[in-house]
Amino acid sequence: MKDRVVTAVGALLALLACVALLLRDPGPPASWPTSADRGPNGYAALHDWLDATDIAVEFLRDAIDDESLALQPDRRLLITTMPHRTPMTQAERRRLRAWVGDGNTLLVMAALNDSPDWIAKVDTSTFLDDVSNLTRVRFEPVFDEAGDEVVVGGSGNETSIVLKGFDAHPLTGTGDTFEGVSDDVTSIWGALPDPLQLRLPVATEAQFGPGAILHLPRGNGQIFVVGLGSMLTNRAIGRADNRHFIANLVRQYVDGGVIFDDFHQGLSTIYDAAALVRDPRLHVTILFVLAAWFVYMVGTWNRLAPVREEQATEPGQLDFVRAVGRFLARKLDPVESGRMMFATRFAEIAGESAGTDAGTSPGPGAVDPAWFERPPWPRLEANPLVDPAVLDALKADHARLAAGNKVDLRQLHNRLREFERRQ
Repeated sequence: MKDRVVTAVGALLALLACVALLLRDPGPPASWPTSADRGPNGYAALHDWLDATDIAVEFLRDAIDDESLALQPDRRLLITTMPHRTPMTQAERRRLRAWVGDGNTLLVMAALNDSPDWIAKVDTSTFLDDVSNLTRVRFEPVFDEAGDEVVVGGSGNETSIVLKGFDAHPLTGTGDTFEGVSDDVTSIWGALPDPLQLRLPVATEAQFGPGAILHLPRGNGQIFVVGLGSMLTNRAIGRADNRHFIANLVRQYVDGGVIFDDFHQGLSTIYDAAALVRDPRLHVTILFVLAAWFVYMVGTWNRLAPVREEQATEPGQLDFVRAVGRFLARKLDPVESGRMMFATRFAEIAGESAGTDAGTSPGPGAVDPAWFERPPWPRLEANPLVDPAVLDALKADHARLAAGNKVDLRQLHNRLREFERRQ
């Protein structure tokens, strides 16, 4: 009775675990600003458009080193979205700025004036410092006339953040506007002035006025800082004049191709052991295995057949014969052994036909191997006691051995014994 109860409890727990793992609602899948993501926050639409217009597309899925951004004669554009899931190191920033100085373009999509839903899953404690360290531009929140920080949007609602372009910049046309989407409450940010740094305004926040897109010349290249992290994503690239902005940027500054920075948004070719440990599915699996082990240990019955203890016995005559036979079988050639088996039987048949007593027939060691070449098939075929099927099988084995091929010696022995009994 106890065994049945424990088995029933274990089966019920296993069923509940399967239902919890397979039927639970995981919620909407997370969407991240990567080139492979086709969710609302991904760049798959931009990637497909670039690919359709025969513009080379590359993917940065490893840390920035001297090889990942190797110097090429053609100018390229790298798009990175901040804040980063994988922080960019100081060495990476140094290499990236040197790459820009060689004539390339860096487009920084900084989620300052918008708050896409993926930001809640990223550490933003160093966001402003990271933007400043990469672009040399510091931002501060905008305050209204009453001295309060300007806040727009609402939690759980999509709020449009509109930027107004400057007609004088080559990337904007007359009356161009750009639009981002915020999924949460967000502040409006403006760049602090720096008289030692050349900045070309491209667009401002339409309602409150601070610069939201800045053009920063750097050596032979340039950096563009966009205060919207969602402006070029799948859900926003078709809004306002967003597509005109990226099209003009590629037309003006790109000869070699566009690079999507997937690495710093978590899409990497490097195995991340820390991500595996953080994955809640690993914890659920471990708990399930431990629960199954506990249920198994609670049961006191043997799930497997009881172990049979073999009683030690002294080897007998049969064991000795088997051991000697196996030893000799490893030393004898199987083809020659088959030939000798036939030769022995053929010699016995010839002795019987001459009137020799079968009990005095010579042993296997005294038989002439030439008897193999003199099979008495006609005499055996004329014997009504011989089974034709056994005789045909013996003929087939004899032909294979004559051709130098192996046969199954165990079957040959059994056929010769059967043949001897019917002789």
